[in-house]
Order: sequence, then structure tokens, then C-alpha cells
Amino acid sequence: MKQLRLGVLAGLFAAAGVLSWGGARLWDSFGTLPSVPLAAS
Repeated sequence: MKQLRLGVLAGLFAAAGVLSWGGARLWDSFGTLPSVPLAAS
């Protein structure tokens, strides 16, 4: 049970990392968007 939970956590961290990396690359490719994320305003 504990190992399953660790696997799920590892998967979530990996997914979050990939999503943030992809989002940053996408944000960079647009370039015309404001540098401050909407969530920060």
C-alpha cells in the first residue's frame, strides 16, 4: 500500500514537472505575452 502511494506521488511529481516545463516552453515560444503570469496579478 505504501509503495503504491509512493508510486502515485512520483507520477504526480513527474507529471507536474513535465507540465511546468512544457508550459514554460510554450510561454517562451509566444513571447508576446506579458512576463507576469495571470495568477500573480
